[in-house]
Amino acid sequence: MNLLQVLSTITVVFYGMNQLSAVGTSLITPLLPVGHSGIIGYYNSGNIQLENIWYGILIATGLVAGSFFGARIARHLPTNILQKTFAVF
Repeated sequence: MNLLQVLSTITVVFYGMNQLSAVGTSLITPLLPVGHSGIIGYYNSGNIQLENIWYGILIATGLVAGSFFGARIARHLPTNILQKTFAVF
């Protein structure tokens, strides 16, 4: 089970959110503290080069596209199917 599944399960069970809101919340939660502190730490230690930035931009573009289309698909799925999908993965 990954962080996304744990956080979305907690928000559904303990806070009564629907599955789509729970996933949205769990996507936002680790972004700022993990992403920014990791970047700052690697930059300060000299481990980020121009090549890393270009690869990061390419990967981020793929992540944004995948998130966009995944969210569009998820909006049209019944809640029970979405919950079962999260249970499998």
